Amino acid sequence: MKLISNLKRAGYFGMAAALVVTAMPVVPTANAWATDLPGNLTLSADSNECYTIPVDKTVTLDLDGHTLNCGVVVEAGAKLTITGNGTITTSVAGQAAIYNKVGGTVTIESGTFNSTDWYTIKNLGTMTINGGTFTQGTTNASNASMIANGW
Repeated sequence: MKLISNLKRAGYFGMAAALVVTAMPVVPTANAWATDLPGNLTLSADSNECYTIPVDKTVTLDLDGHTLNCGVVVEAGAKLTITGNGTITTSVAGQAAIYNKVGGTVTIESGTFNSTDWYTIKNLGTMTINGGTFTQGTTNASNASMIANGW
């Protein structure tokens, strides 16, 4: 395993959170993230960065006991599986913990998910929830539902 840090993942995730990448022989340059990053990622520290899984990428994200304090967006054609004990939470207005766009695919195996100001889960694609804990903050100014499935 290689510890990846201090790289701007503009082409892949668009943030600089520390991630452990498995089965990777060398650390790619920032320009290589869009095509060369393997699909198994383990969060190695808490992060305040927002994640976007781009078109045609397949990613398994292991939260590994850490917290993402910003939502994850899954673009059309992208696939995301979330595993591990950890938390994805956001207090940003109009942002879900997980926002699966039309054509995206998400599988949630475990984790804790929370949003204090919009849907905790906004699903416009295909989503399978096999486990996890879902909550919504008491200060939900938008009065959104915890899980919105479809329009």
